[in-house]
Amino acid sequence: MTRVESENPQGAGREGQFCVSDTHPLTAAERKAAQAVGAQIAFDPGLLAWVVFDASDLGAGAPSLRLRPWDMADRDRYLALLNDPEVWRYFPESYPGDIGLSDAEDMIALSASAAHHYVRAIVDRRTIVGQVRADFRAGGGQETELSYWIGREHWGQNYASKAIKIFTEEVFREYPELNQLFARVHPDNGASRRVVEKAGYAAQDKHKSANGWAVFAIRR
Repeated sequence: MTRVESENPQGAGREGQFCVSDTHPLTAAERKAAQAVGAQIAFDPGLLAWVVFDASDLGAGAPSLRLRPWDMADRDRYLALLNDPEVWRYFPESYPGDIGLSDAEDMIALSASAAHHYVRAIVDRRTIVGQVRADFRAGGGQETELSYWIGREHWGQNYASKAIKIFTEEVFREYPELNQLFARVHPDNGASRRVVEKAGYAAQDKHKSANGWAVFAIRR
């Protein structure tokens, strides 16, 4: 993923890290023409040049993907997404039954206050579609475990791999002592395997969890 900075502060207000694909550096004339027709222009630090922002690289249905902390005002949305046994199917924990409002408030508070993890809601425009999390207890100081979930209504829309890419960069930036992130994938969850591989995580053939879950990792 290439991070770009929007020339237009209004566009940058999406608080996302955009992706650019099949780009080329714009000449002064091309840049002026693009601005004239209202195209999104962004500076690509990898190319050291201005390019046209290609929203399609974020995937169908995800033109403005961003991450942010959970807020107590999100509790109804939190419940709507997690009170679904299908979302829990490949969790390490079993579905506990419907979560109540007070439980949701406790879990949101824990996501923001506990030092053992780093948690972000995945947001498309104003709609929360899931969560991504780094658990520092699992890695011994120089690595951490990544996990994620997406609400069922948002499956198949390329949110997870894009969110994981953004989150991975954010975690490495915020925690410079970390060298590696890893994710465990249930042996029957082929979709999640494809998600983490698309996000740049590689299968660790020599390392599997005791319960047979596959391990994927990415290094700084």
